[in-house]
Formats: sequence, C-alpha cells, structure tokens
Amino acid sequence: ATTRESHTPNSRSRGGAAQRPLDDDDEETRKEDLLKTLRPWTSLFALVVAAVMAFYKLKPSALSSFNSQKATPKGIVEALTIDSDLPSVYAYISTPEFRTEWHMSCVEVSGPAIDHSAVPGEVFTEEFKVGSFDVNIEWSVLERESPSSINSPSAQFTVEGTAQVEGRRAQHWREVMRLRSGIHQYAKTPQVHVSLELLIDGGTGGSSKEEVKWKRRVQKKMKNSLKEMRSRVEELKPSKK
Repeated sequence: ATTRESHTPNSRSRGGAAQRPLDDDDEETRKEDLLKTLRPWTSLFALVVAAVMAFYKLKPSALSSFNSQKATPKGIVEALTIDSDLPSVYAYISTPEFRTEWHMSCVEVSGPAIDHSAVPGEVFTEEFKVGSFDVNIEWSVLERESPSSINSPSAQFTVEGTAQVEGRRAQHWREVMRLRSGIHQYAKTPQVHVSLELLIDGGTGGSSKEEVKWKRRVQKKMKNSLKEMRSRVEELKPSKK
C-alpha cells in the first residue's frame, strides 16, 4: 500500500528535506539549551556586582559620602588630605584653642569655653593677620555635625561672625569645614579629606582690584593653614610599636 503525503507550505526546507513541527518537548529542550549557554555569564555578572558592592561597603566615602558632600562652592575653597581618622581630625579643628597652632597665623583665641569641641551657640574671639592687616573676629558656632565613630563617613563644622579688618570695612565671614573619611589606597590606613570654605559677605568678596588682591591673600593664608593643620594632626597620631 502506498500512502500519499499532502504538500503544504513550509513542509520542506530549501534542500527538500521535510521539517517536523516543534512539539512541546522540543521547545523545552531549546529553552534548556539557551539557559545552559547563558548560565556562566549570569554567574560572572553576579560575581562582579557582589565585588563592587563589597568594595564600596569597605570604603563608604568612595561613593556615598563623596557625593553627599559634593556641594557647589560659593566662597574661597582650599582642600587637602590628612593621614588620620575622622574623630581625631574633627576634635582638633573644632576646638577653638588649637586655632593658634594652625589657623590663619592666629595670634590669640579667647572666650568662656575654648578648651573643648565647640557646640552651636558658643562664641569665641580670634585675632590673626592676613598680610599686613590685623583681623579681629568674634566667631559664633553655627552648625556642628560630629562623627559618631571612627567609621562615620563625614563631618562638618561651621562658624560665622563679623570680621573687623584693619583699614577696611567690616565683613561678614562664614567658615565651613567639611570632612570626608576614606582609606589610603596602598597602606589601607584611615585618611580624611578636609575642605575649608570661607564665604566673605556671602561669596568670595568684591570684584574690585583691591578686593581681588585681598581674596588672594586670604586664600594663601587658608592654604597654609591647612598644611599647618595636617602637620599638627599627624604629629598627634600614636606611634607604631
């Protein structure tokens, strides 16, 4: 007996071989083959994601605190990195009596309570020189964001006051110190990035020739102040036995 096959479109390939329609088992087989092909790549991707997350967990300041602290500066800014931990740096820069060691060639600091890390509402008077000009300013502690532990990602200390500058009009000064913790790339020891911003009358001062010269003098003092701070703080680090 002879059976007759009906001819339908797509029942044969270009070479003439018959094509059998895919059933459910064939479809499942194809899916399994595809998953087998993709499985090594998905595992690799998961490992990469886990490694990136672990990196930023160990170094919180590398991403989250850096972004949170990256404000657009409005005043005069200087910055550097100190080899120390965040609580030590914060305690030093927020204690008024230490300013005679590092801040703007400070001559004297006075006030009712200058021997501790200052808190909002406390005041102290500071006398220093910028170039040949004597400056006297009564600072008021405006804001304080102190680190709760050595693992805190950031801190901030803000003071403001009216600066009486010899031979010049009075100016409103606001000084903002922003600290971000990190880890030394090679030594794996704590580091702190310190940014010092000074706003004069809400910005960088005037635009006249004399005001620009004054700004340059102030900025030079700020840069030297941070270098003095770094030297002093790093001297306070406990020596390794």
